[in-house]
Amino acid sequence: EADSYAAGVHEVIDELEATLAYGEAEAVKRLCEEALDLCEQSWDGGIDDSDGQMGEIQGRLMDVHLNACMKSRPDPIELAGLLFERAMRSDWELFLTAAIDYAEVLGDRGLAEYRRLAEAAWSRVPALGPGEKEKSHESDRFRITYIMERIIARTGTLEELVDVHARDLSVPYHYLQITNLYAEAGDSDRAIEWAERGIAAFPKHHDTRLSDRLADLYETQGRHHDAMALVWKPFLADPDLERYQEVKRHAELHGQWQGVLPQAMDHIRASMPEPQPHRVRFPMVALWGRDWSELVRILLWEGEDDAAWKAALEGGCQPTSWLRLAELRGETHPMEVVTIY
Repeated sequence: EADSYAAGVHEVIDELEATLAYGEAEAVKRLCEEALDLCEQSWDGGIDDSDGQMGEIQGRLMDVHLNACMKSRPDPIELAGLLFERAMRSDWELFLTAAIDYAEVLGDRGLAEYRRLAEAAWSRVPALGPGEKEKSHESDRFRITYIMERIIARTGTLEELVDVHARDLSVPYHYLQITNLYAEAGDSDRAIEWAERGIAAFPKHHDTRLSDRLADLYETQGRHHDAMALVWKPFLADPDLERYQEVKRHAELHGQWQGVLPQAMDHIRASMPEPQPHRVRFPMVALWGRDWSELVRILLWEGEDDAAWKAALEGGCQPTSWLRLAELRGETHPMEVVTIY
């Protein structure tokens, strides 16, 4: 029944837009706020939004509300309080970008009040170190963090933005965010410092996005040996296609790939499990981790189609790779691929 429900709500929003055009801006503003409350009740009640209809409705109501505020020009202090309170209690990210969206309506006074409210809430957010978990509701932390990021990005400094991100260093990705901030600002030394801190803080829970970023930063400073060591380590631990691509990319930067390739392929083959030939004839059976899927993926990526076919026959692979092999060999060896299909 989601389609008919959404259609009825859109009719109501059409009426709100028409009412706004007649000049009833303050009434439309309040009605939009009431409508958004009802939308959240519908979401919380488990309405089927698999087609994204409620998201579209939310967007329309937010747009009408903003337009109504532009016309009615409510008191900026009161509006700042309303927008902040609504953002902090919404589980559906309503008004979460108000500091940007409503900046013109809020003006300097409203934005200052909005920031005051945000900073007061932010002061109560505890700092988290590596591996620590939030004791209170995580969504509250997400909302105020997101709001502070938007405020600082608009009116603050780089160091203030870093301080916001540094309040939560519980996972490696947050170190990556700070690394990227400094890198984008052209401060590669500070970027490298934060990336190295992140890797050191999580020796057993490696985030390859962070190590890949650090390797690229090393390259910008001419530290190719450090970059290669950094990308080689996770490849040795888990020689999949993505790790292989990173090793090759850095080796090629300095013309070293032909020397590295034999060592890389030897390690990949040594990491493959023992073949299970009695299972190979049934490629639809998922054997991830117990077949040669990664070797087949790497050989296919390199354009070594024949070698990939032989590896698949010997050690098996996932259905997606089997179908890719069938596509490649279907023209020249049609009977070989019949079993796959």
